[in-house]
Amino acid sequence: MGRAMTAGILTLILILLLAVAGILASYVLYRIIFCYPQKKRLAPGKLPESRMYAPWTERLKESCLLMDRMPFEKLTIRAEDDLTLQGRLYEGETGKPLILFFHGYHGGYQWDGFGFFQLFRKEGYSLFVAEQRSHGESSDRTITFGIREKKDVRKWAEHLAERFQEKTILLAGVSMGAATVMMAETEELPVNVKGIIADCGYTSPEDIIKKNIRELHFPMWPTYPLVRLGARMYGHFNMEETSAIEGVETGKLPVLFIHGDKDSVVPYAMCESLYGACRSRKKRLTVQGADHAVCSLAATNDYVQAILSFAEGLINEETTG
Repeated sequence: MGRAMTAGILTLILILLLAVAGILASYVLYRIIFCYPQKKRLAPGKLPESRMYAPWTERLKESCLLMDRMPFEKLTIRAEDDLTLQGRLYEGETGKPLILFFHGYHGGYQWDGFGFFQLFRKEGYSLFVAEQRSHGESSDRTITFGIREKKDVRKWAEHLAERFQEKTILLAGVSMGAATVMMAETEELPVNVKGIIADCGYTSPEDIIKKNIRELHFPMWPTYPLVRLGARMYGHFNMEETSAIEGVETGKLPVLFIHGDKDSVVPYAMCESLYGACRSRKKRLTVQGADHAVCSLAATNDYVQAILSFAEGLINEETTG
């Protein structure tokens, strides 16, 4: 066997080994980032162990208990890809808006939805809280950072808009849920969806994943291409398909942006980018000193009042229009 042939075979073997290593690495990254099986999910009502929630643990526990004790209706629908999606409906006063709330990555409506539950209790707003796909009792195990979840938002909006034809509907979310409802503007939404409340949402799945790669001091190449490959091969989705930036750039719904200026997970700069990109009417509430997903806890009155003012403005506009 000649030297050239030997070198060629060795090169081929090396390429094959690198390919196998890349496929294995992409699978590991998929499991770490996108895969959330049932056995890993928190039990209902159990709070995540996080330093961010520590100052408000008792308030959150009390809110979780109230959410279970107050009357609610359990809802189930089929997603576009035939998954089973679950949620709870808390009916408020006649004539008050209905908020459709979507929690964050590895999150839950019990704690992410704290501020919106206050609106239900104190202001009589109707509230639907979703268990996002691959969370709670909803099926699947792959989190797609808003790519598929945005279609679930549309399905829930269609379901509830048909039931509550007379109500003004607002889409709301925290963290990944906020990014998801902004991405949902790329879908065709029911006509009685009138606005979006986005609390600490990221600009795109790509941006938030790259941000975490940098913070972990991993090389962007080949880490990010392997993450993207894992999403494609094992999650069967394209994580660059759309973004929250695209949603607010092309959408027409008014948006209320809420963000803590000390957010350590989704940088405040992302809120500034989204606000700047938004072409529809917009408002912003910046909560000074607040970390990620705790604006409703750090400044409850300001949070509730900002949402009330935003919602009432939309209702008054409809009435006079």
